[in-house]
Amino acid sequence: MTEFNFDTVFDETMQTHNLDTVVILGHLNPDGDAAGSVMSLAHYIHVNYPQYRVFPYLAKTLERGPKKMVVEDKIFVPFEMPDISGKQYCVIVCDNATLERMIGLEYYQNAAASIVVDHHASNEGYGDVNWTKVSEACAENVYHMLSSELLLNAAQKEAYPNAADYIYLGILHDTGGLARANQGIFQAVADLMAMGVDHGRIMKTFHAFGKLAEKSRRHILTNKTVISVLPSLFIIRQEPVIGRSAFELFAICTEHQIIDLIRSTGHLSGIFFPDPGSHYPHQE
Repeated sequence: MTEFNFDTVFDETMQTHNLDTVVILGHLNPDGDAAGSVMSLAHYIHVNYPQYRVFPYLAKTLERGPKKMVVEDKIFVPFEMPDISGKQYCVIVCDNATLERMIGLEYYQNAAASIVVDHHASNEGYGDVNWTKVSEACAENVYHMLSSELLLNAAQKEAYPNAADYIYLGILHDTGGLARANQGIFQAVADLMAMGVDHGRIMKTFHAFGKLAEKSRRHILTNKTVISVLPSLFIIRQEPVIGRSAFELFAICTEHQIIDLIRSTGHLSGIFFPDPGSHYPHQE
């Protein structure tokens, strides 16, 4: 049984305040988890509560990989500020620990009611209803708080990307491609895939970061750099050079790109397995 029943809290909030509009927010410079949490709830509500208008809002600075998925959305355009025309509304905030870090803070401040869903231990406890459970990903919490039947309904009623796809996106990105996944996360991932989520398609949101990736590729082809291998995430690192940082050259590539690089170089100077709990920097 879930520790927090979103459907009960959401329905009671909307009816108690006589609201018909929902604005969903995340944090500044959103990552895959923020985008996945915000957009999954938007689609879940859109399908299962059609009596309500839904406005997800993400900063345009969303990481490039997750943005590739969001721009394919056929229902929402979350990079535009919601036009609520002076109406009363409920705000839902995902994956955001502090008011200072919130995107669209004015929407939160002017809302008739607020629900907060987060996974950070540093959460300030703001909001009328605040459900913060420390976990690897906010999207993991979103998955557990929703009705399995209604989530399946949302996944079946809409094409990619739907609510299940977005939850998967959030989990995938905040666990380093499942490198930090636990038993509960693997169960959630299995359930989401049973709902039709295509793991390979969402893995493509781990992009190669454009010019940096091409620079890394050229460097590997000529200098046989070290490759760090995680279960679903492949990280290229430059070998230590006197006066230069080992992390000066950094890119995330897909499995197929790594295989191509290995075939091109013939051999590498070393392969190692890092600590699964390590956190790697995001690239813009």
